[in-house]
Amino acid sequence: MEEILELLAPYIADRMGQIYKQNTEYQNALVNENELFEKLNSKLDDGQAALLDEYFSAANMTSAVREKLTYQQGMEDLLKVLSVLTRNG
Repeated sequence: MEEILELLAPYIADRMGQIYKQNTEYQNALVNENELFEKLNSKLDDGQAALLDEYFSAANMTSAVREKLTYQQGMEDLLKVLSVLTRNG
């Protein structure tokens, strides 16, 4: 299953990018996030700003892994449901 997801990864990333661009709730949250980051970042010295950037890089990596695992589990669950339905249908 993981091999299939790896093959689909470029398509999934492209599709999610399209969905994010079209979703007003996501766009509003992103604007708010960026405004708050700029406020915070303007109050930091260079060392603090660098540390904050490192933190956000690590947090974004964690989020990306979590998103991938969630998607993978959803696909596995979908295949199990489809398998049960085709056996019972």
